[in-house]
Amino acid sequence: SCTIKEALTTQNATSTLCGVSPDGSDRWFPRVYIPFLCAAGAAVMAHFFSRFLSNMRLWRDEMLNLLAMLGCAAHTILGLVSYHHGFGMNIWAIPFGDITFYVAWHLYVWSRFLIRSSIIVFLIRIFRVAKAERALLAALAANVVASTAFGLALLLQCQPMNYFWNQWDGEHEGKCANINAVLWAGAVLSIVLDLWTLALPPLYLFHMQLPLRQKFMAGVMLTVGICTVVVSFVRLTTVKAFGRTSNPTADTVAVCIANQAELAIAIICACLPAIHAFFKIGPGSLIRLRSSPQDPNLQLAQRGRDLHAEKSARQAMGIYVTTDIILTSVVREPGGMDQHHHPSSESELPLADVEIGELKGHSKRYQVQVW
Repeated sequence: SCTIKEALTTQNATSTLCGVSPDGSDRWFPRVYIPFLCAAGAAVMAHFFSRFLSNMRLWRDEMLNLLAMLGCAAHTILGLVSYHHGFGMNIWAIPFGDITFYVAWHLYVWSRFLIRSSIIVFLIRIFRVAKAERALLAALAANVVASTAFGLALLLQCQPMNYFWNQWDGEHEGKCANINAVLWAGAVLSIVLDLWTLALPPLYLFHMQLPLRQKFMAGVMLTVGICTVVVSFVRLTTVKAFGRTSNPTADTVAVCIANQAELAIAIICACLPAIHAFFKIGPGSLIRLRSSPQDPNLQLAQRGRDLHAEKSARQAMGIYVTTDIILTSVVREPGGMDQHHHPSSESELPLADVEIGELKGHSKRYQVQVW
């Protein structure tokens, strides 16, 4: 009997003589990969540009989202490189040295883990309620455990490891776990974690006394998150062909397209709060502080965590208020007497500079107006 390589060579020659196209039905996938990457990249750029204009430091969730964007970019680049090596073509038309597929799955798994972690960490930063924090921390822990377990199962599914990409030729020895069972388990875990993450915010957000516009914006973010789950369900229908097909280079393109769409939509969802802030940036985005002109060198020395978190939440969700803040410090005179001073006029500071703290100077009472 002939070997697999000989059979593929014969089929290639026969198909070429008969005019059969070597391209599979999804050979067009770069036309989907690139727009999804551009949309996700634009969302991340708007996110970080809004932080730059606001002169605000980056939070942990934003750094996680940036890492996820790098993973999505690597996933796209790998897909385009694979395209030039025959991915999307029928296996019999591809040079034997190019019939490999391994790294893209791991880029998807860890990028998806980073995006979900970014959203959960963002929600922890927003909801300073004990019950909400406990539920979100549990979701974060479950995400870490489940993603790590799935990543390791995917990494070590074949022994030796290179048998995963060499088994197609029938010339190597090794054994693999049921790839379909591994992929289905990972997909179901991902959907459960997404639903868990998306179910928590409405329990607390829509009971808050917010204007209808802010609730609508939160609803938009949740809707985009639901779209990610919908794509995950669609992806389930493509996973079943991965481990059972005899033509994997053509038949597994659909699952990679679903992976790319899921990553891009999830990144956009994670960026929505900052994108909303990006479109609100303008010359009026200042805080007016009624203070004394005798204190031009007023400095904020120590940041208070509570107001810092509250300010972050309001900025992220577009919530603005007018309130009074008293910032107090004491100046000790040479005679040992403490003096307190009170403001009487008005000055301006950027929004990012106003945080409760200890002032080296004088006692102040401010009326803060944010618009």
